Amino acid sequence: MDAAKQEMTSRESRGVSEVRIVMGNKVKIEILGRGCRACRAAESNIRAALEDLRIEASLRRLTDSRIIRRRGVTETPTVVVDGQILTSGNVPTVEEVRTWLARAHET
Repeated sequence: MDAAKQEMTSRESRGVSEVRIVMGNKVKIEILGRGCRACRAAESNIRAALEDLRIEASLRRLTDSRIIRRRGVTETPTVVVDGQILTSGNVPTVEEVRTWLARAHET
């Protein structure tokens, strides 16, 4: 990444994994799910979209079922961008994620 600053940090604690990717302007993203194949695919697509757009984001994986239930989530993976649930129960495509992130980045 030429002009973009890229920094990655990771923290794991009690069913919450947090990854900070610094690449531009900040967007808050959460992936709620138990870490299944679909959850990992959703995270992979989100990371690809972030790299494409060079957007700074705080990416959090919530895997603790108690936390997920408290949030009212019944299907996983659930993707939340800036506090708004954008999909639940399916894997978003990279293009879908790009659209969400571009919108969130504009505000």
